[in-house]
Amino acid sequence: MYRPRGGAKQDRKESAASRKADHSGSQTSDATSPDVSFVNSIVGLKTRLLTPFMKYDKTLKQVVINPEHDRVFRSEVSRVQGVVLRELRRILEFDSRLTPKEALYLVQKSVMLAFASCAVGSDGEVLVPCGSDEEAEVFMPRLEKIFAERSACAKAVVSLTAVLCTGVVRDNYGVVCQRLEARLAAEEASPANSRRTDVELQALAATKKNTQDFLQFRAALVTAFDSISAPLTSNGSNSIPRETAAADGTTANLVVQSFYSLLGWMLMVQPDRLNLETTRITPSLPFPPQDISDPPVTVTYYDPSSGKITIERSASSFKWGLLINMASKLIGVENTLRTATSTGGELFHALQLSEGGLPIYNINGVTIREPGEQEADGDVSEEVRVSRLEKLQNILKSKVTKVSLLVAGVSGMHDPQEVSFNIIPQGGEGASGQEACLILKRPSVSVDWKLKLVANGENQLILDSVSPNISLSNAASEFINTHLGNLHVAQVNGCEPKNNSFLDDVMRSSLFLILRLQTVATVNSDSKDGSVAVGVGNSRRQPKAMEIEKLEGAELAERGGSKSNVMRSAADDEIKNAGNLDSQHRHGTDSDRPLPEGQGTREQGDEETQHEGSEKTEPKKRGRRRKTLHSSETDDRTAETSGEVRSSTVATKETKKVGTTEGEEKGEATKKRKAEKKASEKKKKDKEDARKKAGKKLSKAAKKSGKEKKGGKTKKGKDKEEGEEKRTRGRKSNKAKDSESKDGEAKEETPEGGKKADSGAGTSLKEAAEAQGVVDKPLVDVKPRSDAAVVVSRKSESKKESSSSTSPGGGDAAAVRIAVAPKGSVAMTPEVMAELKEAPPLTFENAVTLDHFDGMNMELRRPDLKTSWDISMTHGGDKLVLTRLPPVSAALKTHPFMKTLVPDDAGQISWQVDGVNGIDLHNATKSIRLQAMDSIKKSSKVSLILRQLIK
Repeated sequence: MYRPRGGAKQDRKESAASRKADHSGSQTSDATSPDVSFVNSIVGLKTRLLTPFMKYDKTLKQVVINPEHDRVFRSEVSRVQGVVLRELRRILEFDSRLTPKEALYLVQKSVMLAFASCAVGSDGEVLVPCGSDEEAEVFMPRLEKIFAERSACAKAVVSLTAVLCTGVVRDNYGVVCQRLEARLAAEEASPANSRRTDVELQALAATKKNTQDFLQFRAALVTAFDSISAPLTSNGSNSIPRETAAADGTTANLVVQSFYSLLGWMLMVQPDRLNLETTRITPSLPFPPQDISDPPVTVTYYDPSSGKITIERSASSFKWGLLINMASKLIGVENTLRTATSTGGELFHALQLSEGGLPIYNINGVTIREPGEQEADGDVSEEVRVSRLEKLQNILKSKVTKVSLLVAGVSGMHDPQEVSFNIIPQGGEGASGQEACLILKRPSVSVDWKLKLVANGENQLILDSVSPNISLSNAASEFINTHLGNLHVAQVNGCEPKNNSFLDDVMRSSLFLILRLQTVATVNSDSKDGSVAVGVGNSRRQPKAMEIEKLEGAELAERGGSKSNVMRSAADDEIKNAGNLDSQHRHGTDSDRPLPEGQGTREQGDEETQHEGSEKTEPKKRGRRRKTLHSSETDDRTAETSGEVRSSTVATKETKKVGTTEGEEKGEATKKRKAEKKASEKKKKDKEDARKKAGKKLSKAAKKSGKEKKGGKTKKGKDKEEGEEKRTRGRKSNKAKDSESKDGEAKEETPEGGKKADSGAGTSLKEAAEAQGVVDKPLVDVKPRSDAAVVVSRKSESKKESSSSTSPGGGDAAAVRIAVAPKGSVAMTPEVMAELKEAPPLTFENAVTLDHFDGMNMELRRPDLKTSWDISMTHGGDKLVLTRLPPVSAALKTHPFMKTLVPDDAGQISWQVDGVNGIDLHNATKSIRLQAMDSIKKSSKVSLILRQLIK
């Protein structure tokens, strides 16, 4: 690649020889169709990388290892992702201390490290992670050569794309880009923006342009990579049929184009980043800084259709900023030239539409090649190449300050273009259900897609109109015009259009639009001929890229289904609700039968309280109601003594009677409550009367016994006796009340008891109390504590004994790695924290990767939504507990993450989940826990907040 400097002839010979030797390498720049073997290699590598690690063999009826999965390649990509992830986390950590340009340059550094780590020369080479500029510097000449000659191998393309577009790295890039966009928007809206100098405004505008370039190139790479169809699993879980080989070849070629676009952006920004870092570490500048209020080099004129370019520089000492390869083609521009003027930006976008660069026909009147001459790189002799390059060097190295170039014209700079159109082979009937794939591209995100999508009565997204400015092939034009208004958009960029915001974000940020169209029955019943009228035109609306009518039904369908269905489908049926099963076994209940009274869950109790007006109570049991126990006795009661359940405290749900309105039911319920209230007041009054009668009779018996003993005692003895009698009478009265409460009946005196009390002449208070049935022991023999409480007490006592038996200094302090902190976090020693921080990602046997774990925060990711998480979570009351992680090989059981998680011999762990993907589970209800579990199912990345439970 020529940056106005000469290249050695030997290097050109070696590059030519390497291109001839590498049969799977470069694609010709002028080829209209991609190399079949090359794109097939890309599709095959993606299949090997992202196919599930295990699969179900229907013949053997068991899960076996998938031979199509390449574990070695997967581990190489994961190591490179670890390098990139560390850089991104530094950006997020120091975000508040960085300017937008510094944050952008750190993003560029992470991309550069990914490219350097994936810069392999053939598919057989191993990826070498590069963690610094010094390590990556060795690979920069190779990357420049790859960009200039378009000679990347399939493994370099797929590995780089997988590093940036899959797993937690993809999500972190999304977060970083959102923050960077927000920072730039805040700077532009800031009142300080009006006080900035021209130089500061120019620097801020350059940062914004570079950021927009990165966002659209990365989004295009993600879109193209996701659109390569994944293979069907053995159980046929893919609901949409696999794309044709032609469609996969086209999307694979889009991946290659996006790879080179992002590589060109990285190489364009690299010198500016290094210059800024050099300036910061240089003690003093050798020369005073120059005034750069006026750009040193600018593109003053560019006509895309004719290919005429005019570039001027303020002095001959400045570089032209052009990137020219050995074939005398313009393949890129430097960042200064791209950001100086809008014309330079238009030239930059035109270069992205050309696969191999723009051939230079003329420069300052000197002919380089004949206009319109189409030739492949291999058809040009070495002498012709050297002659053309020398002509360019002679003019660009001269003292001229203005050059005029004539390059190949570029069409479609202001309208989308069709990349390919394929009809899926389905029998050739042309009936409803026929599917087709339409791929469009645009030069930049500022160009509108010029399509209109609406929702029909069945909540399907319908292609309603297409602008005539879009250049379509005959096959695409005929298919769309025939079925326009009845074309259901099944997929957009490989994703199902579930809601407006998601669809708008997908279409707004990408340079490619991949539509999966399917013909449906007539959707417009108002038209006479049963078809939708074609409304074409520009539906552009800023800042959105297209107009979409509201899809209310899609969101309802997404939320549809009962709670039990959601529970069964949470986390791909892998998160087990074992807590409910354990509870059923303990209490002897069946999941298909209603719970007995008094054993309902907290949520059931809340629902019954809320819907009390519309529910019916069971008929009351015969007999009198028990009185409430005193607090001292109630505290000792446990769930085991609740065999006799009060029927009036818990109401069971019943279905409404047919023909009964809600108002009538409420009225009946109100009457029943009033009647029950009156009955309870009456019973309370009767009990009070019974207690008063019993108290009067006890007083009479006490007076009679006192009169007989009055004559033989002194006044002091009398006072003492009266005090004892009062105290005894109070205690016995309380015991009598307690006895009444336990029996559940307000006892009245029997005839025999009355006689004994009335006789009273030689009867003591104790005998009178025994005659009335007042005993000094409870009528119900209850246990002081439940079995569960005894078990917990024994565990706590054993722990206390073990802790007391071990002296503070006698135990091994290093063995105790984790302790539960008071505030619910895991207390870590500095050694363990340092070990966890430096630990590499841990990949389980099912391709799920544990990227980060610091004793509290855990980040898991999987390659795609079809890969099983293979984790287990249980419900324990109102808690969600992580009990098992995916299986891990024996060699990785000594990984710092596994040593910190402390699994037992069976692989079981016990960590309470306090948060899932931002959902707080502290004191969470059942619906919130279900929502958290459902988010695990629908995500390829899971962030958990954990707290270890003491076993």
